[in-house]
Amino acid sequence: MIRLITILCLLLISLLAVFRAPAYPFWLLSVIVQELPWVFAGIALLLLLTGGYRGKYGLVNSMASALALVLFLSPVIRAYSAARRLGVNLELAFRVIELHGDSGTSTASTLARRRWRRRKGTCRSAGNGCSPAWEPPRSPAGR
Repeated sequence: MIRLITILCLLLISLLAVFRAPAYPFWLLSVIVQELPWVFAGIALLLLLTGGYRGKYGLVNSMASALALVLFLSPVIRAYSAARRLGVNLELAFRVIELHGDSGTSTASTLARRRWRRRKGTCRSAGNGCSPAWEPPRSPAGR
């Protein structure tokens, strides 16, 4: 009976790895469960392997322990699936966009630099991306 209560407590704690915690103390426990899943999974695996189908509640113990083990390992499984897609997502988020203009091919960072120069007033001629009608403010003569 003590084994069944221990396994059911582990099963209830393992639900915190999947669902949101209803209160602050449970939230703290869910952080621990999601950061250290191998500790709880090891306990559940130990109870699963040493119990077998013996005793009055053998099948219930084994099923609850196996379910707790899977729920404890779900953050690890989700992390592996997110890591598999991470390279593609980073490539899409930070890709270099090539824009074809009159002067050839420019990257988006080059165009951003040109816009920054125009805004800062360092654009001196029409050849570096500034419009010919715009000129930076001139300082008084002699300065």
